[in-house]
Amino acid sequence: MLFAGGCKQDEAVIPASLKNTKLLGKWNLASLEVTTAIDSDPPVTADPITTFTDKDYFIFKDTNNEATFSSTMYARTFEGYYSTNSNANPKTLKFKSGNLLLNYVLEGVDDQTLVVSETSEVTSGGSTTTTYKRYTYTR
Repeated sequence: MLFAGGCKQDEAVIPASLKNTKLLGKWNLASLEVTTAIDSDPPVTADPITTFTDKDYFIFKDTNNEATFSSTMYARTFEGYYSTNSNANPKTLKFKSGNLLLNYVLEGVDDQTLVVSETSEVTSGGSTTTTYKRYTYTR
C-alpha cells in the first residue's frame, strides 16, 4: 500500500550550547586593536581604529541562529548563521555565509559591549608573524 500525505518538517533545534541570548540584536563595530609580533620580539600594538561606519555591524537573530554581517572592508552585507560554543575553552563565535567563515574567540558580552578576537600566523623566510585582532562592538 502507498500512502501519500504532506508532513510538516520540524524546525531545526539549535543546542543550547550553541546559542547565547546576550548576542541577540544589532552590534555596531566601535573599535579594532591590532597587535603584531615577529618571532620572539616584543609585540607592537597599533593605535585603535575607530573610523567605522553604520555599515560595519552584526545582527544576531533568535530564529535558527540566523545572522547578518555587514562590512565596509568587504563592501557588502552577508546573510548567514552564527554559533557560539559555551562548552569550548576558549568560547567561540562563528559566522558562516557561503564561502565566508569568521571564526572568533568570544572574549566577553554584556548588555552593551561585545568583544571578539582572532589570531593568525604567517611564516615567511624563516620568521613567523603573529597578528592578534580585537574587535569591540557596541549597541
